[in-house]
Amino acid sequence: MSNDQFASSPFRLTIRSLFLWTAIVALSFGALLFANEWWLAALSLLVGLAATWAAIVVVMERGARRAFAVGVLAWILMQAFVLPELLGTGSRLPTTRLMMAIYPLVAGPELADYRNPIAVQQWRQSRGRFQQEFFIPVGDLLCTLLLSGACGMLGRFVYLRRVRGDGESVTSS
Repeated sequence: MSNDQFASSPFRLTIRSLFLWTAIVALSFGALLFANEWWLAALSLLVGLAATWAAIVVVMERGARRAFAVGVLAWILMQAFVLPELLGTGSRLPTTRLMMAIYPLVAGPELADYRNPIAVQQWRQSRGRFQQEFFIPVGDLLCTLLLSGACGMLGRFVYLRRVRGDGESVTSS
């Protein structure tokens, strides 16, 4: 694979990007494992900053950086406004449904059945890291960040592919 093909690849794996993705995954698992109001506030701030950054870059930049920012902003806006309306679910996003399905699997068998409040209370006192009121919104925000990054990478890939295609059509004419 030549350097030109490598540069336009949507998933460029370098040591730096591999380290970055490993850190992101580790922080995501930590955020879900110890979901609380601090993680919720930090991730809300991060999503807000990402949306603000993307909006500024869309207006001020050109090229691949702008294409990445358009992808990020498109997913954040889609997640915030369009998906709940299209699906007719009110404020329940697809990621909320995903987190609700995952929650009983990671919370343990004691918490899967809320009919036994004594078992729930004992579990929370002994290992009570998972709290559904924080687990689901933290998971939603993590999914928003992850999918907005993926949409940004897709936007960058499409832009670089289009630019490379335009250059080839000009030279072949």
